[in-house]
Amino acid sequence: QKTAYEMKRRDWVQTCALPISKFNLNPEVMKKIIEKLKKSKKIEIYGVGISHTISKLTSFKFMTLGIESEAHDGINEHYVISSRKGKDDLALIISLSGNNPYMMKIAKYLKERGVYVVVIGNKISEDIKKVCSEYVEIHAPNYILSFEMLSVFTGINYVLDIFYTSLLVENYYKNIETSIEVDKRNK
Repeated sequence: QKTAYEMKRRDWVQTCALPISKFNLNPEVMKKIIEKLKKSKKIEIYGVGISHTISKLTSFKFMTLGIESEAHDGINEHYVISSRKGKDDLALIISLSGNNPYMMKIAKYLKERGVYVVVIGNKISEDIKKVCSEYVEIHAPNYILSFEMLSVFTGINYVLDIFYTSLLVENYYKNIETSIEVDKRNK
């Protein structure tokens, strides 16, 4: 049985996670990332554990817009080298904690190859700043294995949905035509 304090605290976390994340976003950084997303030939999204589920969902959304995208749960160095990843590529890295050592290793490797690396996470550290091109901080307390963990997911999905929506409106009429064609085929 939850105490009244715990219930109020949970309600605060759920109610405030999105607005606080929204107010923490730097509009200039978001515009810069969106411009890079528009010019990228492929968007690759990295995450491990539950973050990988978010990365797969986001990749699917981008692909519905006709944008090549792929979700990864690790780094394949042979793929990165053989596909000549570099300045025309963009990687989104999801780190719920904001300081996952494995995600930092992936970010560092990709950035060293010239890839534009955007990390989205809950806390910012000097270490993560060094290994990415941009860091988008969402604001939500980390409550592992509790219902309150949803606030972290909400914040991360909010940022990812801004990216998706920005790409959707960039080619709005093309996306409408595609949706109409898909709808016709399914009748």
